[in-house]
Amino acid sequence: SINFFFIDKNVELAELGFTYTDSRANFLFVTHPEFEASELFEALKREKIYVRYWNSERIRQYLRITVGTRQEMESLLEFLKKYSKERGKGKKEC
Repeated sequence: SINFFFIDKNVELAELGFTYTDSRANFLFVTHPEFEASELFEALKREKIYVRYWNSERIRQYLRITVGTRQEMESLLEFLKKYSKERGKGKKEC
């Protein structure tokens, strides 16, 4: 079901270090403490994954992700996993 799929994706976003506001709508408002939202927005856009970004002082570190089809959400998550890994997220310090 779509609702269970949506919840699973929230868990995966949290596991990647993203936080988000509680939403009862078809979008998530997300941020990540280690990534600049504007840079992530541009990287997603280069991959033809479209989210919303506003360069406004109060929400400059947030992206609005509209919940799309299962395939769209899987593409987004795969990209975010790759993006996180390339930036050293999850590396253990010795």
